[in-house]
Amino acid sequence: MVTWFLSRNRENDPDFIHQEDRGRRTALKRLVASVRLGGRNSWDGRQMIMKLLTRRGGTVRVLHGEGVFQTISSVCLNDNHRRYGNGRTSLMIMALNYPLALKYLISRNSEDPDFLNAQDDDGLSALMIASKGRGVRRVESVKLLTALPSIDIHLRDRIGKSALVHALEHNNVEAMAILLDHACIVESQIHAESSDCCSAKLDLAEYAQ
Repeated sequence: MVTWFLSRNRENDPDFIHQEDRGRRTALKRLVASVRLGGRNSWDGRQMIMKLLTRRGGTVRVLHGEGVFQTISSVCLNDNHRRYGNGRTSLMIMALNYPLALKYLISRNSEDPDFLNAQDDDGLSALMIASKGRGVRRVESVKLLTALPSIDIHLRDRIGKSALVHALEHNNVEAMAILLDHACIVESQIHAESSDCCSAKLDLAEYAQ
């Protein structure tokens, strides 16, 4: 259906990609901001639609940041190198509250550890940002990021906090469980004789002190 509509867009017609509803949302914006995550089939279907829309323009206006520092930026989902407020990449911004767009970015950059583990001006990575705060979207973002072999869960921000510590501070129990499980799997693969998540537990022990 989306392909058919886009194919009907003639030279003298309004540009369907940039048309907005009464809330000033384009089709891509409505898709990125959709609240219901749905099951696997729903995810796959919306990912296909997102690929179709971004071929004709991958820029979307989104709210990002936290508290009084929230701002609206036009983020290009097809530009990995551009930095936005506080030095954040598109991946970091989408990790905050937009798991569908996050999955799209991951699908395009799953073999690029520099992009996946990039850090902003405060030293926060996309995984740390997803681990801060609570909610279904944050947890889904943590799941998506930790499923990547090249994601580094042991990165520290400028004040020495890891994603696990951020999850603990924000009482994000689901994210903590995912991060600990991921640490166990990775460390058991590296050190077959030990699978007790030593470095992850050390993070928590240092924080407790």
